Amino acid sequence: MASLKRTNQGPSQRIDRMYCTPDLAPALPAFDVLATDDVREGSDHALLLATLDLAVLRQVLTPTR
Repeated sequence: MASLKRTNQGPSQRIDRMYCTPDLAPALPAFDVLATDDVREGSDHALLLATLDLAVLRQVLTPTR
């Protein structure tokens, strides 16, 4: 299992992921992977930051009548 902290497993790898359906994709204007020293101090995984547009998300999740 790869991690941000262990050096005996080869180079750092981005194996953390987030899934999004095509219907939700328009509501996701930004997605970032944070692997800073502060993140490494608290976890052996990178921090995934998904920014969602609330208005678009509401529209996508509201069933049409």
